[in-house]
Amino acid sequence: MSQSEPKQPEGEFEEFEAVLHDTERSLLELKERYEQICQAKQRQTEIQASLLEIPFQENFPSPRLEKQLQNLQEELQELSIILESRLLSDEENQGLLLAQVLFIEVFWQVVRFGGVGVILGWLLKTWAG
Repeated sequence: MSQSEPKQPEGEFEEFEAVLHDTERSLLELKERYEQICQAKQRQTEIQASLLEIPFQENFPSPRLEKQLQNLQEELQELSIILESRLLSDEENQGLLLAQVLFIEVFWQVVRFGGVGVILGWLLKTWAG
């Protein structure tokens, strides 16, 4: 090896390691959110099954059954909130929303100016023809 070979700057490796560390952290967070959603779905299914098993008494519901039913409904509502929060983070949701808005805006620009082009072409054809 000769002395004239350029050395890799240390900053390149530090930057790569920082990006790698951030990626690993993001992956762990995603795995945790995924596990939380899987557990919430499983618990939601269990609660819905237990709600069907509760004997229903129209005339005189017992206070114990009412309390149990209320607790199950509250837990079911909490689980639905967890499931509604999806896997994506807020930044990812905002990025997707921005992409949709930009796509819609570009689409309507194409429709608008494409329509104007068709009308101008039709007018030129009738005028020249």
